[in-house]
Formats: sequence, C-alpha cells, structure tokens
Amino acid sequence: MSLDAWTAGLVALIIYHGAYFFEILRSQRRVFSHGYIEAAVVQGFSRYTISRRIVMPNIFSSALPLLGNQLIICLKDTAFLSIITVQEITAAANSVQATYFIPFNAFIVAIALYWAISIVLELLVKRLTVYSAKRGMSHV
Repeated sequence: MSLDAWTAGLVALIIYHGAYFFEILRSQRRVFSHGYIEAAVVQGFSRYTISRRIVMPNIFSSALPLLGNQLIICLKDTAFLSIITVQEITAAANSVQATYFIPFNAFIVAIALYWAISIVLELLVKRLTVYSAKRGMSHV
C-alpha cells in the first residue's frame, strides 16, 4: 500500500503534533482544581455535563497560549512537507525561483506569508484568551 505525498504529510503532522497537543491538554488537566468537579457533583451534574461544561472549557482556556504556540510551530513544520513534494508555500517559492531566476523575491513573499499567517493565529489566540477571561475561565 502506498500513500500519496499529501496524505503521508498530513498523517505525519497529525501524529507528530497530535502528541504535543495531547500532552498540553493532559498537563492542563493535571493542574485543574478538583474543587470545581466536587462542587459540580454536589450540585447533581452528570459526568458528561461536568466534562463538557466545566472541565473542558477551563482546560482549553488555560491552555490557549500553549496551543497557540503549538499551532504556529505546526504551521512552520509544513515547510518540511516540501521534502516529500507536498505543494505548499516554500515549495511554491522554490518553483518560482527556479522558473524565473529571482532568488530572493519569491522567498521574501513566502516568509511574509508565513509571518502573516502566524500573526493571524496569534491574534486569534489572544481574542480567545480575552473571551475566556470575560467568561470567567481565566486562571491567571
């Protein structure tokens, strides 16, 4: 059985970064106060409701900065996919450079695109952090 380049790259990124995302969420769960869970049990909430309405929102809100950093690292790792011939920004810049013999312009545009995407991810994480703080889910 043979995978095409895009599928192999996607599976590799999911496995590699999935482990990091899982570890980030696991560590946030370990530092989560059990007092919240005990209070919810006393109020008569089901395990599913406790998990969905109390535990998961608090874990995600406290993990937002770490998850945002990992997303940016994942974005940067997509450049490695060009090694297995997945067409992405760096591979496209390399193709333009080879075709038109403009060594730096194509890569300057590629760097600007990576930077812009990273800034958008960072702003999204900041907005989610502010939103979670307004909802009272901030641990800072």
